[in-house]
Amino acid sequence: AIYSNLDYPVSRNEVQTRRADIFSENPYANNTSKIYQVNSQNSRYIQLNFEYLDTEVAFDSLQIENDAGKVLDKVSGHFKNFKTIFYPYSTLNIRILSDHSGQDKGFHISEINYVD
Repeated sequence: AIYSNLDYPVSRNEVQTRRADIFSENPYANNTSKIYQVNSQNSRYIQLNFEYLDTEVAFDSLQIENDAGKVLDKVSGHFKNFKTIFYPYSTLNIRILSDHSGQDKGFHISEINYVD
């Protein structure tokens, strides 16, 4: 899900930000299930700041998973400059899932907000 009205689990002055520059392949491959790991060691919460997310609508998607593989969110479509919710994990897996045809740009995570 895409969130525009964020619920902060802590005081905003506890939130720290770091540059990330995590990219998928552009374009991503057909018939793929590729994982990109985001780690903010010792953090209690992580929020992802996407510069863009572009997948073939309804056929390809991006999944946000915890490090055990539990799906936390699944998104498909075209979005620019958005933030996720804060996830209560220090490691997240970002998975691109695609079908047999049609590709798009994938994603770029430009920053990570975190709370230690």
